[in-house]
Amino acid sequence: MQHVVNPTFPRSGHHLLQRLVCGTLGDQVVYSERYASQALADPTRPLYWEKSHDYHLVEWHPDRDDVMFVVQYRTCLESIVSDFEIRVVASDELTRAYESVDAHFDLKMDLASWEFFADWASDYWRAFVEKWVMPFRHHARRNIHLLEYSHLVRDPQSEVSGLLQRLGIPRRDLGALPQVIASEQVRGRRDLRAFEFFDTTATRRAEAKVQPLLESLGLRQYTTHAPGVRAFHEAHGVGPVPTPHLQGKASRATALRIADGRGSR
Repeated sequence: MQHVVNPTFPRSGHHLLQRLVCGTLGDQVVYSERYASQALADPTRPLYWEKSHDYHLVEWHPDRDDVMFVVQYRTCLESIVSDFEIRVVASDELTRAYESVDAHFDLKMDLASWEFFADWASDYWRAFVEKWVMPFRHHARRNIHLLEYSHLVRDPQSEVSGLLQRLGIPRRDLGALPQVIASEQVRGRRDLRAFEFFDTTATRRAEAKVQPLLESLGLRQYTTHAPGVRAFHEAHGVGPVPTPHLQGKASRATALRIADGRGSR
Protein backbone atom coordinates (compact mmCIF):
# COMPACT_ATOMS: atom_id res chain seq x y z
CA MET A 1 0.00 0.00 0.00
CA GLN A 2 1.19 3.49 -0.90
CA HIS A 3 0.80 5.93 2.02
CA VAL A 4 0.01 9.39 0.64
CA VAL A 5 0.02 12.45 2.90
CA ASN A 6 -1.55 15.57 1.40
CA PRO A 7 -0.13 18.72 3.07
CA THR A 8 -2.41 21.44 1.79
CA PHE A 9 -2.59 25.12 2.57
CA PRO A 10 -6.29 25.78 3.34
CA ARG A 11 -8.51 26.58 0.34
CA SER A 12 -5.97 25.31 -2.20
CA GLY A 13 -8.14 22.67 -3.85
CA HIS A 14 -7.76 19.72 -1.50
CA HIS A 15 -11.40 18.66 -1.60
CA LEU A 16 -11.53 19.03 -5.37
CA LEU A 17 -8.51 16.75 -5.69
CA GLN A 18 -9.98 14.30 -3.17
CA ARG A 19 -13.26 14.05 -5.11
CA LEU A 20 -11.42 13.53 -8.39
CA VAL A 21 -9.11 10.87 -6.95
CA CYS A 22 -11.78 9.00 -5.00
CA GLY A 23 -14.32 9.28 -7.79
CA THR A 24 -11.82 7.83 -10.27
CA LEU A 25 -10.37 5.05 -8.12
CA GLY A 26 -13.38 4.10 -6.01
CA ASP A 27 -12.52 1.43 -3.45
CA GLN A 28 -8.88 1.40 -4.50
CA VAL A 29 -8.26 4.32 -2.14
CA VAL A 30 -8.88 4.81 1.57
CA TYR A 31 -9.27 8.51 2.40
CA SER A 32 -8.77 9.96 5.87
CA GLU A 33 -9.75 13.54 6.67
CA ARG A 34 -7.91 13.64 9.96
CA TYR A 35 -9.78 16.47 11.67
CA ALA A 36 -13.14 14.81 10.98
CA SER A 37 -12.50 11.09 11.19
CA GLN A 38 -9.63 8.64 11.24
CA ALA A 39 -9.96 5.94 8.61
CA LEU A 40 -8.02 2.77 9.15
CA ALA A 41 -5.46 1.86 6.55
CA ASP A 42 -6.51 -1.20 4.55
CA PRO A 43 -3.44 -3.08 3.26
CA THR A 44 -5.52 -4.64 0.48
CA ARG A 45 -6.04 -1.27 -1.24
CA PRO A 46 -3.36 0.49 -3.32
CA LEU A 47 -3.64 3.95 -1.71
CA TYR A 48 -4.12 5.29 1.80
CA TRP A 49 -4.66 9.06 1.43
CA GLU A 50 -4.34 11.30 4.47
CA LYS A 51 -5.13 15.01 4.68
CA SER A 52 -2.94 17.48 6.57
CA HIS A 53 -2.88 21.27 6.92
CA ASP A 54 0.31 21.07 9.04
CA TYR A 55 -0.81 24.11 11.04
CA HIS A 56 2.06 23.81 13.52
CA LEU A 57 4.62 22.89 10.85
CA VAL A 58 5.75 19.87 12.86
CA GLU A 59 3.14 17.28 11.95
CA TRP A 60 5.13 15.74 9.10
CA HIS A 61 8.69 16.08 7.86
CA PRO A 62 9.51 15.98 4.13
CA ASP A 63 12.39 13.58 4.81
CA ARG A 64 9.98 10.75 5.60
CA ASP A 65 10.89 8.53 2.65
CA ASP A 66 8.21 5.96 3.54
CA VAL A 67 5.48 8.49 2.64
CA MET A 68 4.56 10.18 -0.63
CA PHE A 69 3.73 13.86 -0.03
CA VAL A 70 1.28 15.57 -2.39
CA VAL A 71 1.66 19.27 -1.57
CA GLN A 72 -1.09 21.69 -2.59
CA TYR A 73 -0.75 25.45 -2.48
CA ARG A 74 -2.23 28.57 -4.02
CA THR A 75 -1.37 32.25 -4.33
CA CYS A 76 -1.52 33.87 -0.89
CA LEU A 77 -4.43 36.31 -1.03
CA GLU A 78 -6.76 33.90 -2.82
CA SER A 79 -6.13 31.31 -0.10
CA ILE A 80 -6.42 33.48 2.96
CA VAL A 81 -9.44 35.50 1.78
CA SER A 82 -11.32 32.28 1.04
CA ASP A 83 -10.27 30.77 4.37
CA PHE A 84 -11.34 33.90 6.24
CA GLU A 85 -14.76 33.92 4.61
CA ILE A 86 -15.45 30.25 5.27
CA ARG A 87 -14.43 30.60 8.91
CA VAL A 88 -16.75 33.58 9.37
CA VAL A 89 -19.75 31.71 7.99
CA ALA A 90 -18.66 28.21 9.12
CA SER A 91 -21.32 25.78 10.17
CA ASP A 92 -21.37 24.50 13.75
CA GLU A 93 -19.93 21.19 12.53
CA LEU A 94 -16.96 22.85 10.83
CA THR A 95 -16.40 25.14 13.80
CA ARG A 96 -16.24 22.15 16.16
CA ALA A 97 -13.76 20.50 13.83
CA TYR A 98 -11.47 23.55 13.90
CA GLU A 99 -11.78 23.81 17.69
CA SER A 100 -11.01 20.15 18.30
CA VAL A 101 -7.87 19.84 16.25
CA ASP A 102 -6.57 22.78 14.30
CA ALA A 103 -6.74 26.54 14.84
CA HIS A 104 -9.99 28.26 15.82
CA PHE A 105 -10.72 31.96 15.53
CA ASP A 106 -13.64 33.97 16.85
CA LEU A 107 -14.09 35.94 13.64
CA LYS A 108 -16.67 38.36 12.33
CA MET A 109 -17.00 39.96 8.92
CA ASP A 110 -15.38 43.18 10.06
CA LEU A 111 -12.08 44.94 9.49
CA ALA A 112 -10.63 44.13 12.91
CA SER A 113 -11.13 40.40 12.35
CA TRP A 114 -9.64 40.62 8.86
CA GLU A 115 -6.62 42.57 10.13
CA PHE A 116 -5.91 39.91 12.74
CA PHE A 117 -6.53 36.95 10.46
CA ALA A 118 -4.62 38.36 7.47
CA ASP A 119 -1.58 38.94 9.69
CA TRP A 120 -1.66 35.39 11.09
CA ALA A 121 -2.57 33.66 7.83
CA SER A 122 0.07 35.38 5.71
CA ASP A 123 2.74 34.30 8.20
CA TYR A 124 1.35 30.76 8.09
CA TRP A 125 1.31 30.81 4.25
CA ARG A 126 4.91 31.96 4.13
CA ALA A 127 6.07 29.32 6.60
CA PHE A 128 4.09 26.57 4.85
CA VAL A 129 5.55 27.47 1.46
CA GLU A 130 9.08 27.74 2.85
CA LYS A 131 8.78 24.26 4.33
CA TRP A 132 6.82 22.37 1.67
CA VAL A 133 7.33 24.15 -1.65
CA MET A 134 10.51 26.20 -1.97
CA PRO A 135 13.07 23.45 -1.19
CA PHE A 136 11.61 21.24 -3.92
CA ARG A 137 10.73 23.81 -6.56
CA HIS A 138 13.94 23.24 -8.53
CA HIS A 139 15.25 20.14 -6.76
CA ALA A 140 12.80 17.33 -7.34
CA ARG A 141 12.40 14.69 -4.66
CA ARG A 142 11.12 11.18 -5.22
CA ASN A 143 8.56 11.54 -2.43
CA ILE A 144 7.36 15.12 -3.09
CA HIS A 145 4.73 16.10 -5.66
CA LEU A 146 3.84 19.80 -5.92
CA LEU A 147 0.40 20.81 -7.16
CA GLU A 148 -0.50 24.49 -7.52
CA TYR A 149 -4.20 25.34 -7.50
CA SER A 150 -4.39 27.17 -10.82
CA HIS A 151 -2.83 24.19 -12.62
CA LEU A 152 -5.38 21.83 -11.09
CA VAL A 153 -8.41 23.88 -12.12
CA ARG A 154 -7.01 24.71 -15.57
CA ASP A 155 -6.20 21.12 -16.58
CA PRO A 156 -7.50 18.59 -14.05
CA GLN A 157 -7.20 15.73 -16.54
CA SER A 158 -3.44 16.12 -16.98
CA GLU A 159 -2.70 17.00 -13.37
CA VAL A 160 -4.66 14.16 -11.75
CA SER A 161 -3.69 11.58 -14.36
CA GLY A 162 -0.01 12.45 -14.02
CA LEU A 163 -0.19 12.36 -10.23
CA LEU A 164 -1.95 9.00 -10.02
CA GLN A 165 0.41 7.39 -12.50
CA ARG A 166 3.32 8.67 -10.46
CA LEU A 167 1.71 6.95 -7.47
CA GLY A 168 1.76 3.68 -9.36
CA ILE A 169 -1.83 3.57 -10.61
CA PRO A 170 -1.83 2.18 -14.17
CA ARG A 171 -3.36 4.25 -16.93
CA ARG A 172 -5.97 1.56 -17.57
CA ASP A 173 -7.49 2.27 -14.13
CA LEU A 174 -8.08 5.96 -14.92
CA GLY A 175 -10.90 5.51 -17.41
CA ALA A 176 -13.48 7.13 -15.12
CA LEU A 177 -11.50 10.35 -14.69
CA PRO A 178 -13.01 12.34 -17.61
CA GLN A 179 -16.54 11.59 -16.37
CA VAL A 180 -15.63 12.53 -12.81
CA ILE A 181 -14.16 15.82 -14.02
CA ALA A 182 -17.27 16.52 -16.10
CA SER A 183 -19.44 16.04 -13.02
CA GLU A 184 -17.47 18.70 -11.12
CA GLN A 185 -18.17 22.40 -11.46
CA VAL A 186 -14.55 23.52 -11.52
CA ARG A 187 -14.42 27.26 -11.13
CA GLY A 188 -11.62 29.57 -12.14
CA ARG A 189 -10.21 32.47 -10.19
CA ARG A 190 -12.59 34.79 -8.41
CA ASP A 191 -12.27 38.56 -8.63
CA LEU A 192 -10.71 39.43 -5.28
CA ARG A 193 -11.46 43.10 -5.82
CA ALA A 194 -15.01 42.25 -4.77
CA PHE A 195 -13.78 41.23 -1.30
CA GLU A 196 -15.06 43.76 1.22
CA PHE A 197 -11.62 44.49 2.71
CA PHE A 198 -9.54 44.19 -0.45
CA ASP A 199 -8.51 47.85 -0.57
CA THR A 200 -7.09 48.04 2.95
CA THR A 201 -3.68 48.31 4.53
CA ALA A 202 -4.17 44.86 6.10
CA THR A 203 -4.51 43.28 2.65
CA ARG A 204 -1.53 45.10 1.19
CA ARG A 205 0.59 44.31 4.25
CA ALA A 206 -0.29 40.61 4.10
CA GLU A 207 0.71 40.31 0.46
CA ALA A 208 3.81 42.45 0.85
CA LYS A 209 5.15 40.07 3.50
CA VAL A 210 5.13 37.19 1.02
CA GLN A 211 6.00 39.11 -2.15
CA PRO A 212 9.47 37.56 -2.63
CA LEU A 213 7.96 34.06 -2.51
CA LEU A 214 5.16 35.00 -4.91
CA GLU A 215 7.72 36.32 -7.36
CA SER A 216 9.97 33.27 -7.01
CA LEU A 217 7.06 30.88 -7.60
CA GLY A 218 5.51 32.93 -10.40
CA LEU A 219 2.25 33.28 -8.46
CA ARG A 220 -0.23 36.06 -9.07
CA GLN A 221 0.10 39.24 -7.03
CA TYR A 222 -2.91 41.46 -6.46
CA THR A 223 -1.50 44.51 -4.70
CA THR A 224 2.29 44.43 -4.38
CA HIS A 225 3.09 44.54 -8.09
CA ALA A 226 1.65 48.05 -8.32
CA PRO A 227 3.88 51.15 -8.57
CA GLY A 228 4.97 52.44 -5.19
CA VAL A 229 5.35 49.06 -3.52
CA ARG A 230 8.85 49.89 -2.31
CA ALA A 231 7.53 53.02 -0.59
CA PHE A 232 4.75 50.93 0.96
CA HIS A 233 7.31 48.43 2.28
CA GLU A 234 9.37 51.19 3.81
CA ALA A 235 6.38 53.00 5.30
CA HIS A 236 4.91 49.89 6.91
CA GLY A 237 8.04 47.93 7.72
CA VAL A 238 7.16 44.85 5.69
CA GLY A 239 8.86 42.87 3.00
CA PRO A 240 11.39 40.04 2.96
CA VAL A 241 11.77 39.48 6.70
CA PRO A 242 12.44 36.23 8.60
CA THR A 243 9.47 33.97 9.17
CA PRO A 244 8.19 34.26 12.76
CA HIS A 245 7.45 31.28 14.98
CA LEU A 246 3.78 30.74 14.25
CA GLN A 247 2.80 29.36 17.63
CA GLY A 248 3.97 32.60 19.21
CA LYS A 249 0.96 34.24 17.61
CA ALA A 250 -1.28 32.61 20.18
CA SER A 251 -0.04 34.87 22.96
CA ARG A 252 -0.77 38.09 21.07
CA ALA A 253 -4.51 37.66 20.72
CA THR A 254 -7.01 35.90 22.92
CA ALA A 255 -9.10 35.29 19.81
CA LEU A 256 -6.73 32.55 18.68
CA ARG A 257 -6.90 29.19 20.38
CA ILE A 258 -4.71 26.37 19.13
CA ALA A 259 -5.56 22.87 20.26
CA ASP A 260 -2.31 20.97 20.09
CA GLY A 261 -1.67 17.40 21.07
CA ARG A 262 -0.73 15.81 17.74
CA GLY A 263 2.99 15.64 18.30
CA SER A 264 5.72 15.53 15.73
CA ARG A 265 5.83 12.69 13.24
